Amino acid sequence: MAAVIKQKLGAKYSQKMLGFAVVGAILVTVLVAFLFESNLSQSVLDDVSSQLNHQTSEIEGFTQRQALQYADNLKFLHATPPVSGIPRATENAGVDPKENTSFTLWKKRLETIFIAFIENNEEVDQLRIISIGDGKEVLRVERSGGKISALADRELQVKSTRDYFKESAQLSRNELYMSGISLNREYGKVEYPYKPVLRLSLPIFSETGRRYGFIIMNINTSIALAGMTEFVSSPQQLYLTDDEGFFILHPQKRFNFSKDLAPEATWETQFSSPVFEGVRHVSRRVDGVVSDVFIASRKVVVSSSPGQQFVYVHLALPADTITGLMNERRLAVYGFLLAMSMVFAAVLLFFHRSAKKSFELAEARGESAAIVAGSSDAIVAGSSDAIVSMDIDGIVKSWNMAAERLFRLPSSTILGHHYSAFASIRPIAWDKYLNAEVARIGYFQDEILFKQTSGIESCLAVTVSPIWGDQGQYSGVAVVLRDITKERNTQRAIEKNNLELEEKVQSRTKQLAEARDEAQEASQVKSAFISSISHEMRTPLNGIIGSLNLLKRQPLSAKAEQLASMMDVSCNNLSVLINDILDMSKIEAGKLDLNVQAFNPVQLIETLSSSLAVRAHNKDLEFLVDTTELKAEALVSDPHRVSQIISNLVNNAIKFTERGHVALTASLTRNDKDTAQLNVTITDTGIGIAKEHQSKLFTAFTQADASVATRFGGTGLGLSICKQLSVLLGGDINFSSTQGQGSSFSFWISVDDVTSADSQQNLALSNQMDGLRLAVFAQYPPLAENIKTLMTSEGASVVETYTGIVSFEEVS
Repeated sequence: MAAVIKQKLGAKYSQKMLGFAVVGAILVTVLVAFLFESNLSQSVLDDVSSQLNHQTSEIEGFTQRQALQYADNLKFLHATPPVSGIPRATENAGVDPKENTSFTLWKKRLETIFIAFIENNEEVDQLRIISIGDGKEVLRVERSGGKISALADRELQVKSTRDYFKESAQLSRNELYMSGISLNREYGKVEYPYKPVLRLSLPIFSETGRRYGFIIMNINTSIALAGMTEFVSSPQQLYLTDDEGFFILHPQKRFNFSKDLAPEATWETQFSSPVFEGVRHVSRRVDGVVSDVFIASRKVVVSSSPGQQFVYVHLALPADTITGLMNERRLAVYGFLLAMSMVFAAVLLFFHRSAKKSFELAEARGESAAIVAGSSDAIVAGSSDAIVSMDIDGIVKSWNMAAERLFRLPSSTILGHHYSAFASIRPIAWDKYLNAEVARIGYFQDEILFKQTSGIESCLAVTVSPIWGDQGQYSGVAVVLRDITKERNTQRAIEKNNLELEEKVQSRTKQLAEARDEAQEASQVKSAFISSISHEMRTPLNGIIGSLNLLKRQPLSAKAEQLASMMDVSCNNLSVLINDILDMSKIEAGKLDLNVQAFNPVQLIETLSSSLAVRAHNKDLEFLVDTTELKAEALVSDPHRVSQIISNLVNNAIKFTERGHVALTASLTRNDKDTAQLNVTITDTGIGIAKEHQSKLFTAFTQADASVATRFGGTGLGLSICKQLSVLLGGDINFSSTQGQGSSFSFWISVDDVTSADSQQNLALSNQMDGLRLAVFAQYPPLAENIKTLMTSEGASVVETYTGIVSFEEVS
């Protein structure tokens, strides 16, 4: 009955609260919208400022790394022997007394070094030695029209009027000069096509301390400038200005290098704010059109000697873009508010309908309360849980049979009495259960330990519910006590077992984590060491190779030539080993970059075969190449890495083959219109590989067995690198081998076929021997079959092969 009365009161109360909830929701929505709009502009500008500052910081780091690399390269060239030998020869009538070398020979050697350096550094366009005395170039090596060459003496120019000459002529020993970026000039005029150049120089002093001149390097900064643009994403715009405010880079290319091409175009003429570091709103005026932009500027210092060289990096974002970002946020926030309002309205509607139905059902429940009361008494009496009810004064009102068994007190003894009159139940905190807090909360649970009169201690789960009077007032509590001793004993046993198991798991996990960390640290140390030592070895090795090449040009005795040849072979082997170790360390670190481009696969294989065939013929081996099934003129992949795989496999085949042949077969399998699979197989008649050693063949630094390394040499890296490169190129590699008969290695890679439709048709119709009857004479049968396959693919109708001695009549 009390529950029915309470439900009626709640239904009436809910109807009153519905109106307050609607008004409150409207006020909260308006307040949220006001706060959002008041902070929207500043929030968007803060985010944009943070992003632009981060990107200009990345460009600053990239620029300073490039400048440091250029300076290191120039210092390396400055330290080469010819740079110090030329001044000594000049001071001593054209002959260096220290090395007994003429000025002409020193100059020739330095030209060779400069040419090799430019070949290996695509951003270097020009290297020169300029004399201080007459301001004329002593020697000059430059890249022109795709060729690298040293200029003749008659082509050398006087540079004494150039700014960089005046700056370089004042340098102290080991002091580096770095110019600003400007367009290259030849004979006083800007060179076309335009080439942005950065110049670096170091002074050259003789051993007596007299200033001789300086070495100067011209850097084509197109590559570095293109690298800067990779940090910028649309609709951001990149500006680069020099210390005078002239544009080096501009979103409109006609303003690029404005100091040389459009001196009227400067930062001050196009922007309302002067150049300084920071983030601000400015007005931009180009061709009479004024627009607002949000711009972040950063001063990037690239050199501090002799005067500080710097550029300004500016990233601009149009004001329209910022407005768009604000509108996007408005759309997201207001959309969310609308969705939440709809959800809130649905909840209020549901609450209102539920309250209305509850009010209607309250009367029906009142009618059924009397019927339910009789059934409830029977349920309580037969329950296995002890059920006790008390009024707010602590007088026991009900006491079922389960309570009689638990507390050993009959209902006839305790009913109508205060619980404190009985010592057996006095330890239970009945006063806590009678607290008015139970009425407020509506539900209360507890767990207690109860010691029975027999001395047995039980664990009881206590559930307390308030009892309401006819007028809805709090009149007492109903207490349900359940004996959960068995459940708690079982739970404690499980928790103990779980704790022991967790301790074991944590201990084992810690051991595994420590082992993993040690393995990762060892792998990182190994990769770092291999990469570092390989790079450190490359620099002196390049010096040795360069010196050896210069030595081989000198007149040598037969013994000296033999020793020089041995050194050349050793240097080449060491260079291959260092490259293999570098490739392996890059692959393991996931930093091997692929240079994907279009290439002609047939030309690539034929070019490789020309050099590989020499090695094969030096061992009296036949080298067979079959590209008849390779019908494509242009495939897209990394040609350098494809060449590396083929060279490794063919060199291995030649190394392990004493007689017979090595065969290279290439074919193309088309998957669809634009994608295909390039298949290459290298077969030899060499020593083969035993079955027990085949499983470890692609493991780094591993060979078939120790005898192979002793007999043939090698490090065991080649096949491992081939495996990794094949996978990186979207393919794989496999092999089959029979000991004593030879091996066959096959790899495939995924490629894009960009051969034009006309070229494919020409390839299909290019039968140069259509209808011819031919005969092939070759003592080696596989060679005869190889030639027969080639002729048949070119359209020959009948091809007969002869491997023995036959007469002309037999052939006819």
